[in-house]
Amino acid sequence: MDEGKFDLTREIALATLGDFGFSLREQVAVFGRNADSEGAAEAVKKDLIAETRSEDVEAAQQVLEIIAVISSLCGDDMRAAVDWLSIPQKHLGGRSPKEVLTAGDRDSLEGFLKHVAG
Repeated sequence: MDEGKFDLTREIALATLGDFGFSLREQVAVFGRNADSEGAAEAVKKDLIAETRSEDVEAAQQVLEIIAVISSLCGDDMRAAVDWLSIPQKHLGGRSPKEVLTAGDRDSLEGFLKHVAG
């Protein structure tokens, strides 16, 4: 992405995570950012959206791809997808997909989903 180029990908990814039951603190954690409170998370979110770091845009694209696969696997049933995100998975070391995402380990979840989706 060109520096200074306006991009909504991060904002859309954050909003989508919110739609899937991620708190604001969890949303920013997916991008490797920490916040001690929801108030601090709001400031972190604003910085995340305002910055032009290409790795954040790439992370946002990956998050949107992950959410699309999960939605597809759950038959586009939002409630089922939200529930599935909280279920510990053996192949994720006993962690839930939501825990994996909030730990910033998007690659592991993406690999797991490729295996599950076949």
